[in-house]
Amino acid sequence: RLGMEDGATEAQKDYLKHAKRATLLFCYNLGVDKLPEEIGFLTNMRWLGLKENHIKELPEIIKNLKKLEILDVSENLLTQFPLGVAQLTKLQKLYFYKNQFQAYPDVPSQLKKPEDVFDWGNPYCS
Repeated sequence: RLGMEDGATEAQKDYLKHAKRATLLFCYNLGVDKLPEEIGFLTNMRWLGLKENHIKELPEIIKNLKKLEILDVSENLLTQFPLGVAQLTKLQKLYFYKNQFQAYPDVPSQLKKPEDVFDWGNPYCS
């Protein structure tokens, strides 16, 4: 279990530094409120699931996840994405429904179809 309530512990940060071969990470409904910068070491990550937490912002270093195909940050407290999200050129699905976005965020340009982006339930949608 990689729960990161109140931030990550040193052991969890060390794990992230050495888990470079990991391709999937699911932290659903674990009370995560902040991702450590060490998430950027997971350069083979293809699916990052962070649904149903308390995350208010993603670290800019998320741009290092160049192989990321699916990002699920639904049901958090996000109001914007860092610029790095728009640089994720392999991203195929982006889930950010039920957050706090006031305007449609910058998303990678390859996400053009409605079935590529799941954004309902944000304030700008009402």
